[in-house]
Amino acid sequence: MEAHGVHRMNLVGISYGRFVGYSMVAQFQEKIERVVLCCAGVSLEEKDTNNGLFVVSNLDEAATILLPQTP
Repeated sequence: MEAHGVHRMNLVGISYGRFVGYSMVAQFQEKIERVVLCCAGVSLEEKDTNNGLFVVSNLDEAATILLPQTP
């Protein structure tokens, strides 16, 4: 991924852009220098969090939950 002479980049994702940010980092780790994700909360109820609904062991596991799997 190199466009217009850009070799490395910083990325800011807002709202749904956070999914794009996660995807870009997962696909192009060597090209992304810094990432800022804003408004990136997962909408869960308190009982879901208390029951451990979003417990992950690594970045790959989080990506399978947070990244869209279909259009």
